[in-house]
Amino acid sequence: MFLGLSIAESFHLVDKLTTLQAELPLLKMFCQEAADQLEAISADLYPSQLSSERQKIRSIIKSLAAWEHLISNEVKVLEHSLVEDLSNPMELTALTKLFVKSEEQLKQNNGLEPHDQCITNELRKCWTLERTVESALRMLEACKDHPPTEDYRKITDTGRKFLKECKMHMVNICF
Repeated sequence: MFLGLSIAESFHLVDKLTTLQAELPLLKMFCQEAADQLEAISADLYPSQLSSERQKIRSIIKSLAAWEHLISNEVKVLEHSLVEDLSNPMELTALTKLFVKSEEQLKQNNGLEPHDQCITNELRKCWTLERTVESALRMLEACKDHPPTEDYRKITDTGRKFLKECKMHMVNICF
């Protein structure tokens, strides 16, 4: 258990943190787009304004990178804590539910419009689901030292199958 949280609550926290892990690179990308737009209008700005705005963008990108690193470390700590609880085969229920929920979310297709925002939102959803399932699979992999059971193999296979479906879904979105 992590900080007195139940297994389900801990998985929910992992889910939220992996969502942040998917969002932060997108925010950095938006900052880079803002930097590009700033350069496009740089001739219209005073040098001090341009310098100030460049510094703000650089500072934000550095902060986002630091947050990415921090969240990544927190996910690893949480995963490690959950691995101890997963040594009990009865606790695999939470992982099974996670994989089923992820698969259901992936299959929810709102009839994508060919708009950039719709595609971006669907890719964001896929990246988040992918990171969540990858995290769960890392936890299962850490449990391989325990005597493997059929349940572990089934759940691991389900997670890997989901990742393949997710990657195919993202390819289909982009093409």
